[in-house]
Amino acid sequence: MRERRTPRAPRVTTAALERAAVHHLQRYPSSRQQLRRVLMRRLQRAERRSEPGEGPDRDQVVADIDELVEQLSARGHLDDGRLADALAADWLRRGVSPPMIRARLRSKGISGEIATEAITAAKEAAREQGVDPEVASAAAYARRRRLGPFRRNPDERQERRQKDLAALGRRGFRFDVARTVIDADSPDELPEPLL
Repeated sequence: MRERRTPRAPRVTTAALERAAVHHLQRYPSSRQQLRRVLMRRLQRAERRSEPGEGPDRDQVVADIDELVEQLSARGHLDDGRLADALAADWLRRGVSPPMIRARLRSKGISGEIATEAITAAKEAAREQGVDPEVASAAAYARRRRLGPFRRNPDERQERRQKDLAALGRRGFRFDVARTVIDADSPDELPEPLL
């Protein structure tokens, strides 16, 4: 019977950290804080898998991680503002309410100020298309979930009205916005999806 080997601890040299950071950034758009979390998890795995007293020098590795994040940011590979702008516009278009966009951006480690600027820019872009951004976003969500005027069976509409309003409320849309979408007579009264 073969002996089971314990997995090797991931290496946490500066070169290994840089390779891990580049690999992560090639696959996922990340904020500075997100990338830092990814690299810190690598350090934590190495510490867990190391024998006592043989683990990496935590203070040195944390300093290397901070320096690497700064270097990647200076080179333009990490830009929280650009990431927040892209995500806020995409989420608004797909039917995510501004409060939920703010919460999602904060969970990605983007500061409140940058999140507010990104949401404002996404709303302004929608207004330039001649639509209320929150109504357009709520309509996109209702269209995707087949709520209100998007129901396949119009006979169910009135009996499901409260549930449809609640669904939009749980997604962070204001009541007046939810009511505008759910009480629309037909989908033609609502704005087209944002571009």
